[in-house]
Amino acid sequence: MEQIPVKFSVSNTGHNQPLTLRLLLDNTCLWESVIVDCQTVELDLSVEDGDHQLTWEMSGKTTEYTVLDSENKIVSDACLEFSNIEFDGINIDQLVQKLAYYHHNFNGNGDAIKDQFYHSMGCNGTVTLEFTTPVYLWILEHM
Repeated sequence: MEQIPVKFSVSNTGHNQPLTLRLLLDNTCLWESVIVDCQTVELDLSVEDGDHQLTWEMSGKTTEYTVLDSENKIVSDACLEFSNIEFDGINIDQLVQKLAYYHHNFNGNGDAIKDQFYHSMGCNGTVTLEFTTPVYLWILEHM
């Protein structure tokens, strides 16, 4: 069994607009928190060698969290922004952007889509990163 230290920072761009974030490993919730401002998350993944999915799941966003002007342009919005994502002390921000997918349906206002993840979640949905262990070999293969 491999222990993988995982660390990332997450910030909420909305003021006083809490958003819930859950972190799941292979569909099992490892961590959950209401994000109001900025938070650093650190935990260890215990995994057997093989294929795995790490999923960030955002919920709690309502239409009131997005403010539009008279021309329907966004004036302010509550989003979760991620940075400094690390596996085993190695920054994998570029790998996450390259390999992770953002699944959402525009908070019920559109069809479900699978989009590239640019380190920001503006809609309730999930970001899924598939990886294999040993994780160091996975990182080397994708850098």
